[in-house]
Amino acid sequence: MLTWNLPNDPCQIPLGKMKTAKTIYDSMAGTIPSSLLDYTQMQTATMNRIEFAVYHYQVLNVAYGFATVTTYTQQDSVARAEMNAIILNLMGAFDCISHEINTILNLQINEREVMFGHNHKQGMSNCIICRISTTDPQLSTLMELVITSDWFKELKEYRNHIHKRLPVIQVSMVAGGSFRKVTLPDDPSNYNPQSPDFSKKLELQAYCRDRIDNVMVTIEELYQKLHPQITQYVTTRRTASP
Repeated sequence: MLTWNLPNDPCQIPLGKMKTAKTIYDSMAGTIPSSLLDYTQMQTATMNRIEFAVYHYQVLNVAYGFATVTTYTQQDSVARAEMNAIILNLMGAFDCISHEINTILNLQINEREVMFGHNHKQGMSNCIICRISTTDPQLSTLMELVITSDWFKELKEYRNHIHKRLPVIQVSMVAGGSFRKVTLPDDPSNYNPQSPDFSKKLELQAYCRDRIDNVMVTIEELYQKLHPQITQYVTTRRTASP
């Protein structure tokens, strides 16, 4: 049985690269008026998603530290479980900030239909990017750059296929030591990958670390762009509240 000391409270993990996000979070400290409660919960959810991903990455690192033969099977299972949690939380951060954008910019998209994506030719009323393409072209362009980036498309594919089944991982020993190496297949939809299908060398630990960094930087950039609108939104609702 694997035993270890778990990381600290996942909601207290410092996200040093996200200074603007923290500034926004701190600006809503104290008594929250009812008119600001929904947005406060949305912004907290966005931050929590990233904190949870970092937390699960820390657990993944702990699992990688076990190298005895008797724990290999459990180690692989933990690695797959943490990969699942990391990817779902990272993509969830984009879902959450979509709701923030919908609220801050008063797009009035039904909350059940809000989407962070743009994989269509014609404008869609529930697509954030379609809706802001004329009203906020700079934000729209930034979001377009995100969803067309290779890392985002790859991460999204893994997320989509995780809902069906976990990708088939390749496990190997590092030469000259007892360290295990867990690698993801190039194509997450390939459920019978052979050795050539791991040519990208997507080592699980490094992959998750890099995607966390990508998401943290991207969400911070979105907050930097939205900061003036968020400040105005928060101030207006605090002023209007009794």
